[in-house]
Parts: sequence; structure tokens; C-alpha cells
Amino acid sequence: MGFGAIVRGGLLLAFAGSSAALASPATVAYSSNPEPSSFQVGKVLVTPTPPSPNFDPLTASNAALRANGFPERPAGTPPGWFIGAVSHTKWVYPRFTPRYNHQPASPSHQSASSTGELEAPNWAGNQAKNGSQFNSIVAKWNVPSVGSPAGTNAYSSIWPGLGSGKASSNQLLQAGSEQDISWQYVLHYGWEATTSYYLWWEAFPFNAQQQVNIAVSPGQTIFVNVAYYGSSTAHYYIKNESTGVATSFDASFSGGFTGLNAEWIVERTQVGNNYPPLADFNNTTFSDANAEQGSTWNGVGNWSHNYLDMYDWHNDDSEVTDAYPGPISSGNTFTLYWSNYGDTDAVNT
Repeated sequence: MGFGAIVRGGLLLAFAGSSAALASPATVAYSSNPEPSSFQVGKVLVTPTPPSPNFDPLTASNAALRANGFPERPAGTPPGWFIGAVSHTKWVYPRFTPRYNHQPASPSHQSASSTGELEAPNWAGNQAKNGSQFNSIVAKWNVPSVGSPAGTNAYSSIWPGLGSGKASSNQLLQAGSEQDISWQYVLHYGWEATTSYYLWWEAFPFNAQQQVNIAVSPGQTIFVNVAYYGSSTAHYYIKNESTGVATSFDASFSGGFTGLNAEWIVERTQVGNNYPPLADFNNTTFSDANAEQGSTWNGVGNWSHNYLDMYDWHNDDSEVTDAYPGPISSGNTFTLYWSNYGDTDAVNT
């Protein structure tokens, strides 16, 4: 399947379905079979938000940015994360593949450790809480390569999100990158590993994790913005900044939104009813980890927040940390560190 394209002012819009080649900047080639204006994903109505061909996101109002699928711009001088997110963008119509067996989950058994940090068996990172609803979150990170011992399938997911996901009335709106490794024993050759890297989104609990049609490889830089502006509708903007390819869409669901948490997390992704081993991602750094309440933007370190460690309890009652966040610098940058693969733990035990 080819792509049609239109290029204006550094913004490239790609439309799946046309056999026209990408030619001069003046070329306009729309698909002869227009894509659906909206479609259902689980209990979520997805409405793609393509930018208009002549749209300039660097000078547009926030209302126009929202209407054209881009993140809103903080007041004052545009920050670097905004300029990088909206510049040199090749927008693609969103296509999804459900990943039913790789399911992000809320942190169960969350408790305080002896150091005062929070602990959870499946999450590590930072969790901001300020007593009011967060309405937008952004983050940037480089996709890490992953490994595990021969024969040990292991999983990892890196994402920013709004909400806790503890109930249908306290949803979790999230998007990020998945980094997994699986092993197969081949006769006469031994163990062979297969790694998997992809981008995804979810509006928990209304739909399963959805793989996004944007290719990604270790070392590439990912930018994500998840926003909630009211009327039971979230907005997702997902971009591979290394290639410029991005997609954006509204996700509408029922029941309103609570959104008292803003989170920047690494997770060992739930598989079936278990938390599996955590893939060795070495470390990855969240930069531009910022969130908005009302019209106020702050870095995670400038909101009231909790550090969150991922841990395992072993049969001898000893506790092992699987992953943990380092200190926050510049108000919005911190590194997540891998420590252990962990055990395969039942979700509800």
C-alpha cells in the first residue's frame, strides 16, 4: 500500500491508501478511499485529528492546536519539548492492533517503604498528586534495548499517564513504548531470543492495549502527550521524534474522568493473570516530564509527588527491588534504573 502526501511549511501529512509517490512539496494526493472519520475500539470511540495542510503549529492558538491534533502550548516562550513535538511532523492515520496478552495494570498493594518511597509490585517511577485534576501530561525518552536470561520471557513498558486505573470511575489514560523479549529453544541450536518494540495507547478500563502503526527501534526518541479537556474525551499525540512520524486522535468514553494523578512509569506489563519478569532495560531517562493543571505547567519535581519503587517478595520473605527512579534534576528529568528480573507473581496475591 502506498501513501499520498501533502507538504506545507515543513509539515508532511501522509494518507494511507494512495499509490502516488512522495514528490515535490506542491504535490497533493489524497486517498481515493477516504479513511473513516471515527471508529470504535472496545468501549472507546476514536476520532483521528489530522492537521490541516496549511496549518502552522508554531504560531497557532491553543484552540487551533487542539483542533489540529497537536499538544497545547504552555504560556510564554514555547519550551523545547513543544517545538520538538510539533516540528517536522509526518502525520499518519492511526491504525491499531490490540495486544490482549500485554496489558498495563494499575499498581496493586501500593505501600510505603522504610525510606518513605512508595512501593508496588509492577510500577516504578514518579507519581504526582496535587489534590486537583491534571488535564495534560507530556514526556520524552529514548527506547531502551532489552535482554533477559536464556529461556526467560520478560516484558517492560514505559509511559506517561493521567489517573490511577483503580476503578472505572478513576480511569488511566496512558501511552508509551513496549520493550519485550521472548525465547524459543531450537533443536541443535539452543535458545534463540526475539525482541519486540512498539508504541501503544490505552484508556483503561475501556479498551485493551493498542499497538500504534508507528515503527520504533531502540535508541529512538519518543514523545507522548495525553490530555483530558472535558466531555469524557481524551486526546492522544504520539510521535517518534527520530523519524518525525506521528499520529493523533480523540478517545471518547462514558463516565467522566477523575485524573488526580500524573505518572511517569516503567512497568512489567501484565500477561494473563501474572506480573512476569521485568526485561533488563538497563536504564532510561524521562526528560520533559511535565504536567498541567488548569493552565499551569510544572515539571514532576515541582508538583507534590512520590517516588515509586518496583519490588518483589521472595519465599524467604526478603524484599528485592526490580526497578527504581533516580533523583529529579531540572524539575522534570529523572532516570529509571533496572535492578532485577523479579519473580513471576500472581496479580491478586
